Amino acid sequence: TMAATCVGVGSSVGVTGSGYYYGWAGMIINFGNACMIWLFFAYISTRKHGFGTMSEEMQYFYGGNVNMRRLMAFICVFVECLWLGSNINGGAALIAYLTDFDPWICKVILTLGLLAFSVIGGYMSVVWTDTIQMFIILFCFATVLIRVLILVNGPEGIIEAYTAAGNTGAFSFLGWKSYGGKAVIAGLTAQAWAVFTMPAMHQRLYTAKSDSAARKGFAASSIVSFGYSFMPAILGMGAFVLATRSGAVIEQSNDVFAYLAMEVLGPAMGLL
Repeated sequence: TMAATCVGVGSSVGVTGSGYYYGWAGMIINFGNACMIWLFFAYISTRKHGFGTMSEEMQYFYGGNVNMRRLMAFICVFVECLWLGSNINGGAALIAYLTDFDPWICKVILTLGLLAFSVIGGYMSVVWTDTIQMFIILFCFATVLIRVLILVNGPEGIIEAYTAAGNTGAFSFLGWKSYGGKAVIAGLTAQAWAVFTMPAMHQRLYTAKSDSAARKGFAASSIVSFGYSFMPAILGMGAFVLATRSGAVIEQSNDVFAYLAMEVLGPAMGLL
């Protein structure tokens, strides 16, 4: 479920767009995820206190102050709303592109669907769905990535297109020469801090079967997140090559993902 959180559809839509404009900058979010997940190893010792929620954890660190627990409970709900909202926005943008529905209608549809699913199925329905989702997304992204690389004539085609466009900075580490050093640092910091302070991540730490299971889970999730970080970035760069060749104009970064699905890959591969 940690890996599924890191490779969610909403963030995938955004980072594919970043890859389109700034090359390896499309790795920033998932690279930041991978780095911060490793730091949870130093935090596993807190399991001995038997925390059930992040608000209880904060109460402990602030000398048992009950007001801190109440404040943190409110903040946790607020943060989760923001986190879910970002993913709903990503999914809604894709649906709006595919159906021409009003973006707000798409957001309402997704929100009601999530609400019904989680209320009826409970916590375990979310756990199993996240787990299945992770394998589906990794398989589909890998399949589509291979197809796109074939269409653009491999890495050489990508290098030629960005060189011709005068954007060789896209190939620098995390695309910092194209995206900007400060922007890369800000993106990494924001994402890493978001992962560390995410109540859902702490919840997974509390509910692990053992310390060993927690270590294995966090290590595996970090490795998956790092490996996955390359996929949407390369997809975005591949989309840039294909759009340049065809003369297509993509005005919104969120439309890059949909452009590949609708205009390039064909019905079967686009559905993946």
